[in-house]
Amino acid sequence: MTHFRNEAFILFIVVLVQYVYFMNDRLAHSSFPFLDGVPTPVNYPHLVTYLMGWYISIAASSFILLGHISDSLFDYGKYIILRGKSRFSWLMSKVIHMWRVVLVLVFSQLIVTTFFQTILDSDPVLELTHLFEGILFYVLTIMAILSIQMILELYMKSQLAFILTNCYVLLSITIVEGFVQKNVLFHVFFPNLSMSFRNGMIVNPSLQERIGQLNEPVLFLVVIILFLLCLSVIRIKKIELM
Repeated sequence: MTHFRNEAFILFIVVLVQYVYFMNDRLAHSSFPFLDGVPTPVNYPHLVTYLMGWYISIAASSFILLGHISDSLFDYGKYIILRGKSRFSWLMSKVIHMWRVVLVLVFSQLIVTTFFQTILDSDPVLELTHLFEGILFYVLTIMAILSIQMILELYMKSQLAFILTNCYVLLSITIVEGFVQKNVLFHVFFPNLSMSFRNGMIVNPSLQERIGQLNEPVLFLVVIILFLLCLSVIRIKKIELM
């Protein structure tokens, strides 16, 4: 529990830094800028600025869970399993912890953003519609990203899994800018689905890319999470612990 409190405190500090970053830039945002992401199309300097503001929290959650699977599995985890706890139960406890980290992150972002928006009485330039759906996209996308890191950690060192996962995230946001038809790419490079600029939640036709019906990307993200979980279960059952 102490370890989780430390993680929650770190995430809260990261969220404060993220909001200060948003306050200091002069780019257009909605009332919940952590949901906005990167507009499309966007020129390179603005892409970097928007991307860094959005990516701070993603990188923090990924870093906090660095080694969460592989390091603990081959350290104390194997003794817990060898003493009678099933591998599936052990893995599910780790997945639940991942969900807790993601929910603490998003809850902190909502609290910090709402607090400062209230005391500063700021008037956002862009209107964000369907707030609940936007948060749902954001939560599921982060969980899918962390699920990629989880499965990779079962095949390689945690540091390499962390690097590959974050490279995929950064590549996903930048690579779609070179294409006109982005719908399919938004699903192949699903981190784009978390961004209100790219999932149609921001009312500004010149700065967004609609992805169709809202339930389709939600279902897609859920399927990805479950698929990666199934792969992780299969993999952990094949790992030799001794």
